[in-house]
Amino acid sequence: MRTQPSDASLNSRLFPSDLFHFRGSSCMGSPKLFDEAESPAFSGDPIMKARVIVTLKNGVLDPQGKAIEGALDGLGFGDVGSVRQGKVFDVELNGSNQDAAKAELEQMCEKLLANTVIENYAIEIV
Repeated sequence: MRTQPSDASLNSRLFPSDLFHFRGSSCMGSPKLFDEAESPAFSGDPIMKARVIVTLKNGVLDPQGKAIEGALDGLGFGDVGSVRQGKVFDVELNGSNQDAAKAELEQMCEKLLANTVIENYAIEIV
């Protein structure tokens, strides 16, 4: 026979619905509200869009590209010679200086977006 849990054991557990109640309580600190002044969308600065394309360097094996090539052939696309896979990043930047934006995007690629040992990258301001 199953017994009902006591009120004490129920009160000692948190349920997902309870988290909303505690989020605004003083013991958790006051919640940070969205501040329009801190958002780039409300800053009044022009938004510049850029596209970063990251591809494997020639000579680096591309097993994912080979798998895609085989799958395309299996689907009846026999005219495909070879496939190399890559990544595309669409980035929005504040400001209108294209030279500064390109320099900043190059730093992003060197530090995070591309593994420059095995990958090349190309930057387009769109």
